[in-house]
Amino acid sequence: MKFCQYCGKQLQDNEICSCQNAQFQNSQPQQPFSAKEAYQQQFNTTTQPNTQPNFNQAGNNMQFAPAQPSQFSTLLNQAVETFKGFFSNKYENTLKASADDKSHQWLLFAVVSIIFSGISSLELVATSLGKFSNAGSRSTSFFTGMLSTAAVFFGFATMIFVISKIYKRNVSYINALNLTACAYLPILLGTTVNFLFIPIASLFALLISIIVHIMFFTLIFIAVRNIIPSEKNIFWPFTVAITVTVVAVTIVYATLMLITFGSTITSFLGMLSGKSIF
Repeated sequence: MKFCQYCGKQLQDNEICSCQNAQFQNSQPQQPFSAKEAYQQQFNTTTQPNTQPNFNQAGNNMQFAPAQPSQFSTLLNQAVETFKGFFSNKYENTLKASADDKSHQWLLFAVVSIIFSGISSLELVATSLGKFSNAGSRSTSFFTGMLSTAAVFFGFATMIFVISKIYKRNVSYINALNLTACAYLPILLGTTVNFLFIPIASLFALLISIIVHIMFFTLIFIAVRNIIPSEKNIFWPFTVAITVTVVAVTIVYATLMLITFGSTITSFLGMLSGKSIF
C-alpha cells in the first residue's frame, strides 16, 4: 500500500491517484533531451520562480504547474482517508500499511485524542462531583485527562517499537506511532460519543468505553501480529508486553488522579463512575 504524495489518498501499489496534481504530473510527456536542452531546463528550474510557465515541446503551448499542497493539507487528507477506511472491511490493510508509513498523521490523531480526553475528564468531574467541584479541580482534571491519554498513546507506541526491535523488524518509532494512531481510532470515536452521553446515561457511556477498548486491543494485537514473523509464537510475548504496558500506564494514571483529586472519598467515587484510564 502507498499514499499519494499530493493529497494523501491511500492507493494500491501501481495505482495513480485521481487528484488534479497527480494527473497533471502523469500527463507530462517524457521526451529525451540533448545535453544542451537538459542543462537549459535545469538552469530554468533552479533560477526561475515556480510561477513561470512550462512550454510543451509538441505544440509550444504554455502551461502552469498547479500549486503544491501544503504538508498539513496532505496529512489531513491522509488522516481523513484513514478515518473513512475504519468503516470499511479493509481496515486491516490500512493498519498493515501504517507499518511502512513514515508520515506524521499520528500527530493529528494524538492531538485530537488528547484534547477530547481532557474535555471528557472535565465533564466527568463536573458530573461526579457536582457542586463540590471547583475551578481548580476542573482545570487540573482537564490536564490530567490529556496527560493520561498521552501516556497511553506513547506507551503502546513504545511497546510496538520495542517488540519490532526484539524481532529485528524494520519498524521506526514513527511507524509505531502511526500503528498506534490507527488502533486508537475506536477510542477516539468512543470518547466523542461518551462526551454526549456521560451526563445523561453513564451506564451507556461505560458500555461504549468497554467496547471501544476491546476494539483497541484487538487492533493492537493485529498490529503486533503483522510485525512478529508468522512462524513465531505471539501469545506469550504479546501478553507480557500488554501487561507491562498496562501496568506502567495505570501507575501514571493513578499518580495523575491522586494529584488531581487527592485521597478523598468523593474523588474515589468519581474514579469509579466510568472513567477509563485509556
